[in-house]
Amino acid sequence: MVAKIVRGWDGAPIGIVPAKGENPMLVFGYGPDGATCKDCVHFVRLRYHDQTYRKCNLRKITHGKASDHKAAWPACKRYEARTEAAQ
Repeated sequence: MVAKIVRGWDGAPIGIVPAKGENPMLVFGYGPDGATCKDCVHFVRLRYHDQTYRKCNLRKITHGKASDHKAAWPACKRYEARTEAAQ
């Protein structure tokens, strides 16, 4: 699968949406050295039925394993460090 380029009303590209199952690091590029997804505000844990799924808000989120996100993956350029209040 390839990332989708999102275009505005005038046809100008306004952003990139990663394809399902694709690590944003591969789409947006590498983030800060040593940073991992688990420390990013976009990394979330969702409860669905009796399971916890790790997801990234920069990807399409499903309620299954198809869009699971690894906490140990290197962070992407859209990395935003969590603050104490955001945890």
